[in-house]
Amino acid sequence: MMSKVVLYKTNHMYYFQEGSFRPSKKYPEYIFSEISDSENFVYDAIREAFRMMGLDSEHYGMEEWNPLSEFIESGDTVLIKPNMVMHINTSGEGEECLYTQPSVVAPVVDYVVKALNGRGKIIVADAPMQACDFDKLIKDSGYDKLMDFYKKNINNISIELKDMRGIRSVRQNGLYVYQENSNQKGIVVQLNEDSEFAGLSEKQISAMRITDYDPDILNRHHNADIHEYAISEDVLNADVIINMPKCKMHRKAGITAALKNCVGACTRKEYLPHHTNGALLDENNGGDAYKSKSLFRDAENFLLDWRNRLLQTQHRRKAAWLLNQLCRIDRVLARHLGNEKYSEGSWYGNNTISKTITDLNKIIFYADNKGNLRDKKVRKYLIVADMIIVGDKEGPLAPSAVPIGLIGVGDNPVTFDEVIATLYGARMEYMHAINQARRICNGKYPLVGENDVAEIVSNESKWDGKRWHEILSDEKLPVTPCSSWKEAFY
Repeated sequence: MMSKVVLYKTNHMYYFQEGSFRPSKKYPEYIFSEISDSENFVYDAIREAFRMMGLDSEHYGMEEWNPLSEFIESGDTVLIKPNMVMHINTSGEGEECLYTQPSVVAPVVDYVVKALNGRGKIIVADAPMQACDFDKLIKDSGYDKLMDFYKKNINNISIELKDMRGIRSVRQNGLYVYQENSNQKGIVVQLNEDSEFAGLSEKQISAMRITDYDPDILNRHHNADIHEYAISEDVLNADVIINMPKCKMHRKAGITAALKNCVGACTRKEYLPHHTNGALLDENNGGDAYKSKSLFRDAENFLLDWRNRLLQTQHRRKAAWLLNQLCRIDRVLARHLGNEKYSEGSWYGNNTISKTITDLNKIIFYADNKGNLRDKKVRKYLIVADMIIVGDKEGPLAPSAVPIGLIGVGDNPVTFDEVIATLYGARMEYMHAINQARRICNGKYPLVGENDVAEIVSNESKWDGKRWHEILSDEKLPVTPCSSWKEAFY
């Protein structure tokens, strides 16, 4: 079956912010009594996108309309996975372009409740950045009010809002202090020879890194014999996953949409290779942290490795602080005296994080509740993307706000991301995560069919009926890539 991507465009490019995010119309299928006095255009957009997706089309307009019934059965556990990356946008342009807004999540939960028909479990959860103040995000955004509404108005259906991180951190004197989150349990899923990293040389694997974590921990989970990830029990126990990305530019992956949002399924970020130390153009020690050989960037790698070891594992904060200062000096020298502007894999040549993203999507679809990979997909899956206000420029942590007024719905992360990347003006040959995921279409754990290219269904005639490669340059969105990814965008 060919995929479909719905792009519903509303002229109201702002979020509904009142109370528990109720609709302003008493729709025939609506199961609650509370109605908003103010017009809720976001709720209307989600509802219309589900209609355009053709969900339960025979009952549309009736009390019986149950759009998520083909994904959800009574008694299921449904994981709703927004992108809650960080509690504050360091660009100063507000958080509406930073994380998935609760006004977008609310109608999705409403239709999940209806599909569960009085029995089941709903978990709204993410594993944001280690330094995210989760409680502040929940309070400032209104997620707390949303959860309060459901706890008061649904019976026999459990609903929880969870922080899936196994480790968190707080910043003190410019350095992180790591804290274990004992409330979150992860299951280690081993891909080993089925990982996208299988077959790489030991030298390449030992050079893989994730910023701000002890590299020795990463190397214990990715080496010549093992490639494994710590995945939240809540993810693996889910019968259905509703992936709700906030579409943004991303300094390590180019864009973040459906594929990249699955990184938040991990309890331990130390298991996640993000880049490989070394220069892409160095034949003897090739990596993808930066483009050309650079003594300054090599020194930065060395200092960061030892800072992270001292900080996270050896708990020698004074020594870590000193190395951090040396690293800051090195970065200043690199900017003024060096010829390499990229570092830490934050550029269009990064092809490490694409392998991590592909591995995680295999797990999302094929790993059972024990973490064992099965021959067939084990859970149902839907994408509902928040694109009312998107983030461009220096995402994912410092995006600029661009009002777009879109809700995106899809059923496959590869075909969905192909459409979004194209709308963002990406050159597809540089979208490594999308290409990596499509490359395994004939492999053991395919994420997309070889000939599956989604048809766009939209109320915008310029997109309706097209495939991603048929979108014209003047039909793309007015967004700007990260400064280190400009070469990868038109």
